[in-house]
Amino acid sequence: MAPIVLVRRRPSAPVADAVAGSSPWLGVMRASNGLQQLLLEHCGGALVATSANRSGEPIAADPLADADVLRQLADGVLSHALAIVNRIDDSVLRLAAEAPLILRLGRGLAPLTLPQRHAPSTAQNHDASTHQRGSGALALGAQLKGSLALQLPGRILLSPDLGDVGSSSGARQLQSTTQSWLERHGLQPATIACDAHTGTSASQLAADLSHQHGVPLQPVQHHHAHLLAVLAEHNLQGEQLGVAWDGAGLGDDGSLWGGEALLVQRGGYQRLARLRPFLLPGGERAMREPRRAALGLLLSSNDPSWRQRPPACGPRP
Repeated sequence: MAPIVLVRRRPSAPVADAVAGSSPWLGVMRASNGLQQLLLEHCGGALVATSANRSGEPIAADPLADADVLRQLADGVLSHALAIVNRIDDSVLRLAAEAPLILRLGRGLAPLTLPQRHAPSTAQNHDASTHQRGSGALALGAQLKGSLALQLPGRILLSPDLGDVGSSSGARQLQSTTQSWLERHGLQPATIACDAHTGTSASQLAADLSHQHGVPLQPVQHHHAHLLAVLAEHNLQGEQLGVAWDGAGLGDDGSLWGGEALLVQRGGYQRLARLRPFLLPGGERAMREPRRAALGLLLSSNDPSWRQRPPACGPRP
């Protein structure tokens, strides 16, 4: 697999301070292909590497078509005559509770197959005409860490992490990847699921495919989807209590939810507890700029007259 493994950085590590900035973690990986192995042998030591993409965009796959991007990232490009058919990021893992914890599902681990012993209730409520048009289901993921999943007979197939699909190039990659997956598996889905936020690229693609195939579109609340993914990963059935601390997702009341305790039941959920709501300066921009969320918390923790009060000096008693 040769994934990127996050390890704690030793103070005496012979690595330049500019590598990974102020992060206490270093991402270390072994050569994952012959070309990388030859480079390591030629250089005689460790190499510092990064992915060939601008932030928020897919990695470059064509030295000619992506020449402008590569020119901004590197002084030279080492290429070959083999076409890169499936661009994919490296997998990222770390050790947690004495076991590997996957932080990014990518090369070497994806596509990933999960067994499914029980078909979801959403796929059982369609009439006979729906089943004649297609079988199985398609689910599209979120905006910042795009992905897709196919429900096939007896199993669920998960795609690699597709990165940020909010950019135009990211949205195109999501569309082409989804289309190629459906064609490869000969699947015309009987239902399509997506995030409840209709403004995301994935949700808009799901709506287009739903209209194109004439099948139901099922929006799923963001944190509910996270917990359903955990249940599917561990093949858990029945009523389950789950907690999702995952930034912002559109809630049922139209506001952004940021941390939920949900009682997940077949066909739905109950919201049992939540973080206290606070203002988010800039709305969804706070997901990318945590300082905005910090400012919102500071504003919410003081009464409206805080601007008129002189700043406190020294520690509080």
